[in-house]
Amino acid sequence: MIEERGVVVDVSPEEGTVVLEKTPGGNCGTCAAPCLALRAGYAAKGRLSLRVASPDSFKPGDRVVMGLAETTVLTAAIRLYLLPVAGLLLGALAGHQVAQLTGWADDAASAAGALGGLLLVLRAIRSVTGKNRADEVSSIVVRRIP
Repeated sequence: MIEERGVVVDVSPEEGTVVLEKTPGGNCGTCAAPCLALRAGYAAKGRLSLRVASPDSFKPGDRVVMGLAETTVLTAAIRLYLLPVAGLLLGALAGHQVAQLTGWADDAASAAGALGGLLLVLRAIRSVTGKNRADEVSSIVVRRIP
């Protein structure tokens, strides 16, 4: 599990959220924003707003550890890096095949296919990520440090 330390800044039980601020140090001393915040897409001046199971159990000033499973990071890396490249290459291959069958210019068809494949994969990633957003954010574990 990838972990970052933080401090509870604000608690909103009615919304089920806890606002956390990353404490200095940790895994990345030069970064101004928490890495988990960037992963969750909620970075704002080093603060992270998370939906947690029981926000009542936290109060401002509590020291906490935010954790993210390695499988979640690996899934995100595959989604953001590997799939677009695969879409680009498969689209170029499809464009090449279309050019061979129709007699179009090979380079232009390959380039158009690559762009089409990339755009198709990016759209698919965006639609899947939007539907799974709540699951991804809930995969961040927050626990109090005694």
